[in-house]
Amino acid sequence: MAGDWPPSTIPDPEPTRLELRVFGAVGTEIVGGSTYSFSVDIKKGGVSVAISCPAETAPETTAPATTPETTAPETTTAPETTTTNPGSGCISNCGGPPPPSCTAGAVTSNAPNIMFDSNFGTSGVWTLVESGKDIMFQDAIAGNDGKGYVLVNVIPTMSNGQESDVSRLYRLNTDGSNDSTWGTNGYVEVSGSFNSMTLNSNGSIILSGSTFANDMYSPGLVRLTSTGSLDTTWGNGGTVSFPAPPSDSNQWITGIAAGPSGSMYVNVETSAFGQNGMTNTHSMFKVTTTGTFDTNFGTNGSLSVQGRYMRSDSTGALYVWVSDLMTSTSTMRKFDANGSLVGSFGNNGVLALSARINDAKIIGAHMYLLLSESLSGGGMMGPPPSKTTVARHDRTTGVLDANFATAGVSTVFASSSAVAIRLVPLPDGSFAVIGFIFSMNGSSAFLLLMDSAGAISANLPSTGATFTSGTCVADNLYAGTFTMGGSFFSFGGKYQMSGNVPMGFKFTISGGSAPVTTTPTTAAPTTAAPTTAAPAPATAAPTTATPTTATPTTATPTTTTTVPPPALATVQALPVAPTPIVADATISRGEEITVSFGGFTPFEFVQLIVASTPQVIGSGYANAQGVVTLSGNLPSNLASGNHTLAVFAPVSGIGFTQPITVSQPLLPATGSDGQNNLYVIAMLLFVLGLVVRRTSTVITNK
Repeated sequence: MAGDWPPSTIPDPEPTRLELRVFGAVGTEIVGGSTYSFSVDIKKGGVSVAISCPAETAPETTAPATTPETTAPETTTAPETTTTNPGSGCISNCGGPPPPSCTAGAVTSNAPNIMFDSNFGTSGVWTLVESGKDIMFQDAIAGNDGKGYVLVNVIPTMSNGQESDVSRLYRLNTDGSNDSTWGTNGYVEVSGSFNSMTLNSNGSIILSGSTFANDMYSPGLVRLTSTGSLDTTWGNGGTVSFPAPPSDSNQWITGIAAGPSGSMYVNVETSAFGQNGMTNTHSMFKVTTTGTFDTNFGTNGSLSVQGRYMRSDSTGALYVWVSDLMTSTSTMRKFDANGSLVGSFGNNGVLALSARINDAKIIGAHMYLLLSESLSGGGMMGPPPSKTTVARHDRTTGVLDANFATAGVSTVFASSSAVAIRLVPLPDGSFAVIGFIFSMNGSSAFLLLMDSAGAISANLPSTGATFTSGTCVADNLYAGTFTMGGSFFSFGGKYQMSGNVPMGFKFTISGGSAPVTTTPTTAAPTTAAPTTAAPAPATAAPTTATPTTATPTTATPTTTTTVPPPALATVQALPVAPTPIVADATISRGEEITVSFGGFTPFEFVQLIVASTPQVIGSGYANAQGVVTLSGNLPSNLASGNHTLAVFAPVSGIGFTQPITVSQPLLPATGSDGQNNLYVIAMLLFVLGLVVRRTSTVITNK
């Protein structure tokens, strides 16, 4: 391979698959009288393309015309084409041998503020190496139980086809060791290529992906119990299959998102190859908590959409978008929980943007969009530079929020070959920005921090922090980044011809703008099989008996935290609670209040807040049913009058408010200083010759 062309040349910011169809000769191609040599290395999750420099003496013959491949017939997406530019040179190492393979080892970074945990995995990096197998990290999340879950594809380097591909879900302790109490030696293996997962409130996990048989890909879901067994009570024996595709076509799951009442949305792409090239269509399905299709959704249970990417909010509304690489434009549509277009969003339900949407996060009343806009330049020397921004919109109307950053937009890179692909919410309302940057020596992954106001942190290099293991520079952190136990965990790897090098890192950022919460002191519940004990959590936890009902008995995690309160605008944008947070809305300064409120994501961190100027007066974690119980005292210096009481989850953005009236505290109760004052007055009156007989004085606090 003569060089590496980064994934930015693919329309999808996080490609889960890549098909290659060649319409001309592979090897030598003649364009404009110059000779070019082509070779392609296809890997799941990455692509490398080499183009040699023009030959000194070009043949006089010309190459036959080739047929371009077209993309999905969506009105906002133009066919992707690649135009060669003979005068612009080559990518790297033109005509030379492939670069040498790298070797994993001790971890380092270009950012001095990043402190790696050298006890994580081996020499600070968690990696998987198996002879004759290529391993690709696909997804990584923090569990309810203080564990990390990492989904990987295992691909035999010498096989007869995709039928032999398998996926593994690892459960890791915080030191990077496999949790041997879960699955087999800490992992569960399933047939097929699964690239995404979602965690349910009872500790079960749903994997989404595809299987390959009879020269055809078919989408599917698999649900595992909290002990790593196939959940045979869900769907069809633990799996969900989708309607068969038309003949001569393939299907993949391109996205999943949480729906209302424990349901989930699944976006299925159907690709058919015809005389005019590739045709892609997308259908949305809504899967219930029992693993069946909701036939009331869309038309007979499915909804035709334009776009392969989607997000959902706490109301069950669905946001689906499509981006055009060639024109740097995007179109987003919003649907309600029944699959109807929401006309109040954008222009009759459609939000048009002059940039590509690389990622989106819905938090509270806001929608954060990670955007990329191509600038002039680039060519055969590499991709064109791009402008990267984060924009905050109102999730209800789609209107840009002018109170965020500069007129609603934060600039991450004004002009750079960097491509930001993921926005990771952090507990304090800030974000990690994940992506990669292209150079003549290859790509390298980066991480930046952006605070809740949209300012890019100066604690890391302006081009982002990079990660190196031994001689391997990580060129992607696609699998996922999350925080747990006061540390960051990032998973990705290095793509190379000799085999992928998967890498996982654990680190902290000193002086960073994103403090993280501590790990809960008790583990979230796991539903144990009748003969299987629940796995031990990463931290000490009380032993629990096997539950006798379908709902596990649990202790809600408790913690102390330094997560600051949200901005006043965030509190003001929260919906009014459908039922009162507190029964009596008139509260005295300094008074202790206890609230119990539901509607949150199970086991997520929640704050009890009082505003006008937001102050956190209590915090804790929701239980398995999404209900949180919090206690706190109103500040003694809080001004009397009208204020707002709120419960707010910083990560999901779910929250509710209630207007309250703060009053002066009543006189102290019996035995207080007030009664001592009465005693002094009585003594003075006695000295003056007056007899005062005090029968009873009792004044009670509210």
